[in-house]
Amino acid sequence: MSWAPDWRQTLSYQSADPTDQCVADFKRFDRAVRQAGVEDAEAAQINGFPYLRINRFLMSFRYRDLAPDQLNAWIQLMRQLDQEARFVEAQNMGSVPVSLQQLDRCAEDLLQADRSQADFEKSLRRAAFAPDHYSFWKRLAGVYPLTNLAAALGYADWKQETLDAFLAFSMADRTSGKVFRPERDEQSPPNSSDILSLASRDSLGIPILSSDQQENLLSAFAPIVRVGSERKEDQIGHPKWVRGDASERIEIDVSRPALFGRIAHAYWKGKPTLQLVYTMWFSERPKTGAFDILGGSLDGLIWRVTLDHQGRPIIYDSIHPCGCYHLFFPASDLERQTLPEDSDLRETILVPERAPVLSSGDRILLTLEPGTHYLVSVDAVPEAQNMEASASYVVKTGDQVPDQDLRLLPLSDGSATRSIYGSDGVIRQSERLERWILWPMGIESAGAMRQWGTHATAFVGMRHFDDPYLIDRSFE
Repeated sequence: MSWAPDWRQTLSYQSADPTDQCVADFKRFDRAVRQAGVEDAEAAQINGFPYLRINRFLMSFRYRDLAPDQLNAWIQLMRQLDQEARFVEAQNMGSVPVSLQQLDRCAEDLLQADRSQADFEKSLRRAAFAPDHYSFWKRLAGVYPLTNLAAALGYADWKQETLDAFLAFSMADRTSGKVFRPERDEQSPPNSSDILSLASRDSLGIPILSSDQQENLLSAFAPIVRVGSERKEDQIGHPKWVRGDASERIEIDVSRPALFGRIAHAYWKGKPTLQLVYTMWFSERPKTGAFDILGGSLDGLIWRVTLDHQGRPIIYDSIHPCGCYHLFFPASDLERQTLPEDSDLRETILVPERAPVLSSGDRILLTLEPGTHYLVSVDAVPEAQNMEASASYVVKTGDQVPDQDLRLLPLSDGSATRSIYGSDGVIRQSERLERWILWPMGIESAGAMRQWGTHATAFVGMRHFDDPYLIDRSFE
């Protein structure tokens, strides 16, 4: 999938328009980015609007009637996504043909020129599209209507195994392995309702949080993690670049335990709400044999907390960074709705168990199976409860952009930075053998770890982890 825009295809200008040079500057910058292979895939560029990028949440506003101040807010959020991506690309490129300051000035000039066009809003809405992460052509070539039958059977087997694993998890299992606590766990978790009461909302209804508020909110719901062994491959760590025989490769530094936290957005009861996303990394999923199609370099778990408008958790869900193994854990009195995919072959919403109710000072405890890092239990633990063999981890939030430590990771000699993700969002080092079997499902390099915003989570059917309506339409 190409993220390169078709420059200015939606709007036209007089040949003497001073914005022509700005269009050329954006072209030069993006050409250099592509040549250096440092494209950032987190948000999609918008055809005809080189100064804007979009994700699935912001795309939802293209379907809404927006007052002038709401339209302005929407545009500024898309500007922010572009600024973040270009900052990452410029840092990883090192030498840039056009400065970011010049691109910011050009963005203002282009936006002013665009807004003078009578069909500006119509053109923007038509172009403001975040593409899905499924390949129609792969599904067509792979005879998807037939090959998805085997994938559906595989999903049914995994679903039953997952439900059985949660059911069979015993008390004895809760005392083995290593426990990772957030480093601020010795303090009482901040009250999320207090944090949100101090936050304002923009004209679109989106909560606006300062950096400190984001950090405090992510700290409040950071989970405790137990993995059922103390082997190196089961230790949470921080990715780092290491020089190999021919090139740099990613290793996991287990001496620096970390979870990478970010704020995301979704809808609850038709209004924007906050999601807290935590990503942990392991060095590998060890192969069990030569024909193990699931094992390989790098593994992880993504844990997400969706809050209601008062800052209370309403549902938790998790995937691995490959987009695989999507599980939901509703809290309170949330009920799963009957969905159309429940009655056909498509993968549907899997709820192994309800999430525990948190009392004051409690934290969620996630128990992971060793080796596979499958989630097998979600419990509540009082903060004062003593747990042996514990280690502390840091919640990394990024000073300037989300997932900064992953998108701007220093090379082994410190001379430059590189994202751990490729230009398509995939970590090629983490490719699995299953990609040769599941390619007809249309997902690029099935089983490989990938970047936020690129997680397709269903082989049969279509679903994305960052679909902003996913929770709202699946639970009530």
